[in-house]
Amino acid sequence: MLVIFGEIGIGRILLAGAGSAVAGLVIAWTVVAWLFHDYQRLTPATWRPEGPREYFLSSCVTLASGFAFAVLFAMTGSTLTSRMGHWLPAGLLFGLACFAALPLPAILSQALFVNLHRGFVAGILLNSLLFCITCGVICAVLIA
Repeated sequence: MLVIFGEIGIGRILLAGAGSAVAGLVIAWTVVAWLFHDYQRLTPATWRPEGPREYFLSSCVTLASGFAFAVLFAMTGSTLTSRMGHWLPAGLLFGLACFAALPLPAILSQALFVNLHRGFVAGILLNSLLFCITCGVICAVLIA
């Protein structure tokens, strides 16, 4: 088995990436497409028409994010797990740190300039938070 990032095998990274990708798709469908999608209608001039192509491309981005999250955890988060001694708090902390460092400031700064309904911004933030924390835990279980 090919080993990268110290003692972590690529199979574990791919498994964690696949788990994170599937979890990301389920979370996005539940939060964005089901719970908060109605808020899009409140700012109609902001959105492009939706269709199968857009859903497919959006799903591909989410799948790639799941695998990227696993690689990031393998590069950095596994040391957090060894320091904390248990996978659950390490995965939660890693996911929360990723959320605070990446999607939170990006989404909030864009929401200041783009005409998005506050409800939709809240949905996107919730989606990102759940995605990061879930992926952190999945990666901590499967990689650390």
